Amino acid sequence: MLIQYAYQVGQFQIAGAPDWVKFDRYDLAAKTEGDPPIDQLRFLLQRLLADRFQLRQHWETREAAVYELAVSKPENSRRPDPATARPMRLRGGLRNTPGHTKGYKLTGGDVAGSLTFFLGRLVVDKTGLSCRYDVELEWMPDSVQMQSSPVESSAPSIFTAVQDQLGLKLKPAQGPVPTLVIDGVERPLGTKLLWQSTAPSRSRLGNAVILGLPGARQQLCLRMRDN
Repeated sequence: MLIQYAYQVGQFQIAGAPDWVKFDRYDLAAKTEGDPPIDQLRFLLQRLLADRFQLRQHWETREAAVYELAVSKPENSRRPDPATARPMRLRGGLRNTPGHTKGYKLTGGDVAGSLTFFLGRLVVDKTGLSCRYDVELEWMPDSVQMQSSPVESSAPSIFTAVQDQLGLKLKPAQGPVPTLVIDGVERPLGTKLLWQSTAPSRSRLGNAVILGLPGARQQLCLRMRDN
């Protein structure tokens, strides 16, 4: 979702958006000079949303369901072992795919952020761990578990994997969650809508439209697309 990328939020952190925001799909092709940092691209996308989608929003902090990530047993937590430590990497890294997370030089906050991506709920770092760790986590994704004829696998749930493989645990709790509240949003003018979205499977390709960003030397092509 464009809003999620522009504002760095999960779907669970967006309130007040109409259903079509979830279901409509767009292709976005951008041209820019040089190699702008990711923060600048997010800012430009925010301006695009305000200019072409008439997006109006504000931030609130709301009490909601969260998970707390804590050490399960101090003796089981993955602490660096000087005898087996690998050479220090110049940069950390993290790769997330359904059922697999692998990262290097991660903090407890990094792990919590990765789990937030998969759980659809804010994960709060309560580990108290100050070191950095190489982490690999494998579990069975929900998409596989919910199949009518699930593939046989010995992979555990993500909750079991966090405890058995990392020595950590996820505890349900209530806590403050930064929430992006949508005050208003409209489909972009200049795009010929050929369908009325009620579910992702009903989408159809629409016309492309060039979106110039005011005050910027970028140009973006936006069009409706199939899923």
